[in-house]
Amino acid sequence: MQYNLHRQIDQSIVLADFTTLLDALPDEEVWAHHHLGRKGTDPRLVLKLLAVRFLFGLSSARTLGMADLLRHALNIDANARFPSDSTLDYRLRSGAFDVLLERLLELSVASVEEDCVAMDSTGFEDTRSHAQVWSTHGKKQPRGWRKGHLIVGTRSHRVYAMRITAGRDGDAPQAKALLSECRDRNPNPSQAVGDMSYASREIATHAEGLGFQPTMHIRDHWKPRSLGHPAWKRMVARARRNPEAYAKTYHQRSNVESVNSSWKHRFGTRLTMRTQQAQDTELRFKAVLHNLAQPPAF
Repeated sequence: MQYNLHRQIDQSIVLADFTTLLDALPDEEVWAHHHLGRKGTDPRLVLKLLAVRFLFGLSSARTLGMADLLRHALNIDANARFPSDSTLDYRLRSGAFDVLLERLLELSVASVEEDCVAMDSTGFEDTRSHAQVWSTHGKKQPRGWRKGHLIVGTRSHRVYAMRITAGRDGDAPQAKALLSECRDRNPNPSQAVGDMSYASREIATHAEGLGFQPTMHIRDHWKPRSLGHPAWKRMVARARRNPEAYAKTYHQRSNVESVNSSWKHRFGTRLTMRTQQAQDTELRFKAVLHNLAQPPAF
């Protein structure tokens, strides 16, 4: 009883924060990509209904069934007509809201103050994964899954940027884009940490160029030779000179695992949409809602 009550209160707060964040956007920004969807439906209305869908884990039809009760909470005009459930699903499949969702993700971290960000990836099961398997090392693994590459704040536990790829794509190719988007959205972080997947000369150089001090997991036998990337040599020298201080900074990376756990506890491990574009839009929605669910950093 107490758990369910607290969860409902938490969901109500997140929904109110999402409504406030969305209503603060100027009309021209909200309607800029309206031509990508069906005309005649206010994009704000559709976004609010989709937020309800993913926050409460409902289908589009069930979302519309309870939408009339949420008019006040969502700041929806009493005379506004709700779209059909097929319209909601069409908007997800079209990718019409991806730019707006990235903008909302940017606003959700714009005022956060913290020193360190961490990179990692996590997988999400496709709803069809039970029917598609592939075998490796004698074990069957699900084929239908997507991978979210995240860069998160180690104090705020908020997602600064996210790249979405196929399940078996590597982590390192996404690192530069994640670091660049993180820096564009918040000038405060000065440290960037990551596991061995991100320990490369090119990534260390890119991170330093953006104003981050890279702290990646490195092996004892790895050589400090720069090979044209002095940032790598400086990072390895810090690890050799003061391994305890380096390890203390690096182990802030564990916070990204906390984010992955919190995300999946709140929204589940499986994606509800069937097409790839709709799944990517679903993950962007959940990233924004996850950020709004986090308490202020202390």
